[in-house]
Amino acid sequence: MDYSVFQVLLHGRQAFTLPASRRKWSLVLLGSAALGAAGVLVIRSGDALGWLPAAFFGACFLVSLIQLLPGAAYLRVGPEGIEFRTLYRTRRLPWADIEGFGCYRQGGRELVGVNFRPGSSCLPRQAGVNLAICGFHDALPDTYGRAAPELAALLVASRGHFLKAGS
Repeated sequence: MDYSVFQVLLHGRQAFTLPASRRKWSLVLLGSAALGAAGVLVIRSGDALGWLPAAFFGACFLVSLIQLLPGAAYLRVGPEGIEFRTLYRTRRLPWADIEGFGCYRQGGRELVGVNFRPGSSCLPRQAGVNLAICGFHDALPDTYGRAAPELAALLVASRGHFLKAGS
């Protein structure tokens, strides 16, 4: 996507919030319900192995249900940096600690990776392992209803916009 689109999007804006994809989490909810129900049918037929899918997909159902609740999951972008929430747990990353954003593939899906400046307090303990595996110190937990390259470009443009505005 063209950076000029992001300049228009960000012009004069102090902050914006991207909610988690309701479509994605609704599909996970429905799929988990169906597969969990299949596990229950296996249990009812007398096979104890049905407990494995029933328990696993039951947990997936609960997680997706929580993610669909208001305020449970979002990405907020503003002058201080980014804040993301998943399962009501919030993490903040200041622009000053972020070196850059990019994309990588994992398990058939594309994610947005984050690299931090050396010595940043945001570096996770497993940053070295993450860097060796995917090329990034950390990653966002979701793409918030956007393609990963689009979200990464939006975050790069936002970082430039807010750092420029702050100087």
